[in-house]
Amino acid sequence: MDNVLVMHVGIESFIAALNDPELEYEVVKRGPPSLEAAASYAIKQEAYTHSLSARAAVSAERGGGRSQSHSRSVFAVADDQGGTDDSATLLQRIDVREAAGESCQR
Repeated sequence: MDNVLVMHVGIESFIAALNDPELEYEVVKRGPPSLEAAASYAIKQEAYTHSLSARAAVSAERGGGRSQSHSRSVFAVADDQGGTDDSATLLQRIDVREAAGESCQR
């Protein structure tokens, strides 16, 4: 048999053995020149698909995707002289307010 024919049959057999129409399509679309290239394409595509699935699962677990806003308000506290307090002083003020029952987000 001709080496080209053997390679073609090997590639086609490999693609059929994938048993996943979407993955088969992605591999065929690339037109792999060898069995090694077909296997490499399939492995990369499968890894990419699993990566997307994992991201979607994490996003769903967190309660949404990129459309959700994660912004926070940031306030600067000025002292009596018009300057700003250092972080230790700000944390003390937050603790005092929380102890008094006021709601403060850190």
